[in-house]
Amino acid sequence: FLRRPDRQMRAIFYYLLQVYADVYGIRIHAVVLMSTHYHRLFTDVHGIRGEFFRDFHALLAKAVQVYRGTRSVLFDKRPTSQPENVTAKA
Repeated sequence: FLRRPDRQMRAIFYYLLQVYADVYGIRIHAVVLMSTHYHRLFTDVHGIRGEFFRDFHALLAKAVQVYRGTRSVLFDKRPTSQPENVTAKA
């Protein structure tokens, strides 16, 4: 439950999300932060979501480790789930 969305965790998460969204031109439409994972809906304008996730997750993991006072791994080695919503209905 390292991502437990208390006030400070939400501030860390949303700040870093906005910073990296701005850096990579990602348009964030919706985000839900939960204790063990998060969901997001976004548009990758430049086709570089891999770089966005790499950098966002790396700094988020470090920030959470410092905030929670742990060296626990925040993300496992499996690739990030990235389903595409490409229809108007989606």
